[in-house]
Amino acid sequence: PHPMNTQEFGGKWGSMTVELKNTVVCPQHIRTLAALQATMTKVVGGSTQGGGDIFGVSSSGGNSYHHVESIPQTNEAIFGAVGGTRNSELILVHVKIVPARNRCDIMIKGCDRAVAMQVMEELGNAQNGRLVCP
Repeated sequence: PHPMNTQEFGGKWGSMTVELKNTVVCPQHIRTLAALQATMTKVVGGSTQGGGDIFGVSSSGGNSYHHVESIPQTNEAIFGAVGGTRNSELILVHVKIVPARNRCDIMIKGCDRAVAMQVMEELGNAQNGRLVCP
């Protein structure tokens, strides 16, 4: 995980050059911000410590995510992580739960496209996502 506060997260968000977006079906175990936070903060080796995965996709990578803030009014949460071969690439994650449509909107920001893609693959199927940055 990469501990930070909301102000630090916001300050880094604008400087990240890679942005990935995806919408995935929200699994039954992630319908609330509390459930999302509990799942995201204990991801190890591509699956949660309790078994299974985050959004129905397991990978061999695996990051754990530091919960930065949840915004109950809009059903959104933000997280920070580090990844890459030396575990030094900062990754920022924004997730919005849309229960009425049974979906989660995921946005990832980073500076290394390969690391961002790895994280997106952990969180949902990146091939169906929209690559925003060139």
